[in-house]
Amino acid sequence: MNNDKLLLSEREAAERLCIGRSTLRKLMAQGTIRAVHIGRSVRFSASEIQGFVARLATEDARNT
Repeated sequence: MNNDKLLLSEREAAERLCIGRSTLRKLMAQGTIRAVHIGRSVRFSASEIQGFVARLATEDARNT
């Protein structure tokens, strides 16, 4: 997998997060992860995925 991509497909984003595509769609519907729409394509920015993981880590640290 090429980690230098700016935009990831739904499959690539889900793989990077080690979650299923349906879970990724739920996170998108909740507004937890923002998607970029280019025509009919849905893409996720690499920085959005990294930011999501950082937010999870911050929330986890607060809860411990």
